[in-house]
Amino acid sequence: MSIFQAIVLGIVQGVTEFLPISSSGHLVMFPEIFGWPLQDVAFDAVIHLATLLVIIFYFRKDLLTVFKSKRLTVMLLVAAVPIGLVGGLWGDLIGERFRDPKTVLLLLAIWGAVLIRADIFSSKQKNTEDDLKNLKWWQVITIGLAQVLALAAGTSRSGITITAGLYSGLSRKLAARFAFLVGVIPIAAAGFMKSLDVASGEVAVGFLPLAVGFTAALVSGYLAVHWLMKLLEKVTYKGFGWYRITVAVLLLFLVF
Repeated sequence: MSIFQAIVLGIVQGVTEFLPISSSGHLVMFPEIFGWPLQDVAFDAVIHLATLLVIIFYFRKDLLTVFKSKRLTVMLLVAAVPIGLVGGLWGDLIGERFRDPKTVLLLLAIWGAVLIRADIFSSKQKNTEDDLKNLKWWQVITIGLAQVLALAAGTSRSGITITAGLYSGLSRKLAARFAFLVGVIPIAAAGFMKSLDVASGEVAVGFLPLAVGFTAALVSGYLAVHWLMKLLEKVTYKGFGWYRITVAVLLLFLVF
């Protein structure tokens, strides 16, 4: 992997992890578009760790609120159980089966349409929850179950959890905040496991590209999440849904 490729993919990860447009899908499509070999999964894990640090830093106040409340802490843990079980048992299999570019584009479009519908549904609700402390168990479990779908590239972990949050009656901003918080445990677990491979030398990527990719994802991730949270004060998620559908259709005809 070249340094340039590491920078590009790091920025792609940083930006797309926090926007509901599928980081894993873009990490599959960019190499396809530019004719690069698909990057080692360890590289994906390392740049995901960078965005994990962004979540911890940017949402540190929310995390403190969670950890000060036994109820919210347990909720966060419970929400991570479904993806932990499914990912632990069949994560590698799902990852391999859903890394095909055409499948990624299909999921990108389908879940983009569902996100648009969820945003319309949310906008029609008179009361939407905007406080972490008022989360209900059924909302947390719904979001936790939805997160399992993100094991397939093209779905978007933030996108599917935001969608579930909107359908569960959360406000646009709380849906985003909780989507990132609920991803802390699975992202950390996946990154830790792949980091063991990095430490043992069982990867095909050198240290420098890993370090460069990590830095690029860290910086671009912070800028992306800051921009998104500010943007949600003025706009809806529909634009992201239409972006997903447009990209999927264009790439289907232009690349394939």
